[in-house]
Amino acid sequence: MPLKAIKDALKMDDDTLQKNIKSLMLKNFKLLEVREQSITQQMEQATGPRQTPTMQLRDDTIIGVNEAFSSPYNRIVFPTPVLEEVYKKEVVQEDRSIAVEAAIVRIMKSRKKLDHNSLVQEVLNALRMFQPNPQ
Repeated sequence: MPLKAIKDALKMDDDTLQKNIKSLMLKNFKLLEVREQSITQQMEQATGPRQTPTMQLRDDTIIGVNEAFSSPYNRIVFPTPVLEEVYKKEVVQEDRSIAVEAAIVRIMKSRKKLDHNSLVQEVLNALRMFQPNPQ
């Protein structure tokens, strides 16, 4: 089955899908295998049983179940891939701007009247977790 069809069926983004597919292609427990791929792609050997191959899978890569797979164990535990949430700068900036706006509202509710320089100083003091850009 092509990787694009798997991606469409599971509705996953590329990075998450790559990590999950590669976790099923481990050296010792190779449940999935690459059937066809571009000539330029080659799989580097993993150095340990818990490392994933460093091959980059493309949408046209054909992946299939390894029918020759057998294991002496009754139960096999595949390591779950580390799925870190990648925060993009835009998302962080948006979250921080919301925090700055909330701090301004809190300060202005408590002070009622405040000149601009004092407000900037109060907001910077209130938001010690990160240093907002005073604009």
